[in-house]
This record gives sequence, structure tokens and C-alpha cells, in this order.
Amino acid sequence: MILEDYLLRFFEDAKSHNDFVRLLKSSDEKKAASLLNELIDGAKVQLAEFRFSEASEKTIGQSLTVMDGVGVGVQSRFRSSAFHRSEAQIPVIKVTDSKGRFAFVGQIHTKENLFYLILAEVAPDFRREGLFRHLYKALCWYAFDEIGVSSIHGRAAIPRFSLFGEAAPASEDWRLMPELLWDELNTRVFRSTQLLHLWLMQANCYMRSAIDEVAGSDEFIIIKPELFQCLGQSERRKLEDAYPKPRTHSPFKLDFKSALEY
Repeated sequence: MILEDYLLRFFEDAKSHNDFVRLLKSSDEKKAASLLNELIDGAKVQLAEFRFSEASEKTIGQSLTVMDGVGVGVQSRFRSSAFHRSEAQIPVIKVTDSKGRFAFVGQIHTKENLFYLILAEVAPDFRREGLFRHLYKALCWYAFDEIGVSSIHGRAAIPRFSLFGEAAPASEDWRLMPELLWDELNTRVFRSTQLLHLWLMQANCYMRSAIDEVAGSDEFIIIKPELFQCLGQSERRKLEDAYPKPRTHSPFKLDFKSALEY
């Protein structure tokens, strides 16, 4: 895909796209890189709050509830030859454990056949009880079995707000502490944060940068097991080599009943 085709997704009309491309071509390398970063980062809605419709709440599976809502924030878009910030809303889905122990929020991208995970959280009163793996399996069941997408995209970043009304995180949060891994021959080091490490240690979760060169260093992708087997050998190797799994790892079966009866 050439750059101009890739950029089309960031514009509301052809004129704005053409104006930006002309500006890009007239800029030096440093300025062009800055413009591209501003375009891509600005298009992401910087969420400030979620608003959910209680009337839409329904039970799915055996122990989850789902609710429709919107995420409200601001974004920066290029139009009239300049960047402009404005309020924006995106449709979101909230899935909650029926016992209130964990929840996650995301956006369904039907065209790309993916679920973008915005926030996932274990309730403060239930932390340190090993519930992350149950949250993870519920997330995979919802994405792959309930709505039928082929992958889940997310970032291992500390959210700006909590689904459970928790106070702002401490400055020295454990999730951002460095995590270092070495390969079996102690010749290659893998660097991440403890939060990213927690995600990447789960079955079928990989560093997104292994297959997407524009992905950030904290982004991950969870691939439906059946789809992973359909990938070419070189693609599977890139994903597997980007960050090592435990030697005892074996892919779990996405069985909702067994995953959520704890």
C-alpha cells in the first residue's frame, strides 16, 4: 500500500487529503515526519468519559452482561489546510462480569473485522485473585464467538480513568515498570513493561509491531486461533519470535463455559 492510499482513512473529504499530501511533499524529512505523527495521533479520539445506556443492557453467555454506549472526547483532524481540534464521539460496547469483578470496553470495527479494546479492568476489590486470566478468556469469547471478529487490537497503557471509579494511578505504577526477558541462549533481550508482558504471556496474544510496522511498541494483537493457523509460516514466525511465550504454553480452547465457571 502506498502512503497516499494509507492516508485516505484520516480525511473526511478528498480536498483535505490532497491539501495534506501537497504540504507533505513540500516539507523536509523532519517536518514531514512531524506532520504524519500529528495526523495519525490526532485522529485517535482522546477519550474523557464513557456514557452507557442502561436500557440496552442484556445478558450474554452464562455470566456476562453487555451494554451499548459512546466514548466522548476530542480529536484533531486536518481540514482547511490546518489541524483543528473538536469534540468527537465513538460507539462503544461495555462487557461486565455478572458478579462485578471485571469489565472491558471496546469498539467493533466491522469493516476491518476486529474488536479494538479500549479499556480492561479488574475491580479493585477483586485484584490479586488471579482474575486477569478470566477477563482475558471472557474477552476472547466475546470477540471471537459472540461477535465473530478475527482479531482484537489493544494497547498496554494505563487508562486515564477507571470503569470502577478508582482514583488516578500512582506515579510509580507497577504496570509501567520495565520487564526484561532473554531467549534460551541468553543472546537476545526482549524489553517491555510489566503490563505489556502480562498481555503477551496470554495464549494467542502477540506484539502487533511484528506484522504492522506503524504499530506502537505497547500495542498487542490477539488472533483467533483458527486464523493463526491459516497464516503463512513466515507470518507465524514473525509473531512468535517478536516476544517469547513460556515453554509450557499451549493454546487454550475458547470454551465459554469452562472459562467462566470459576
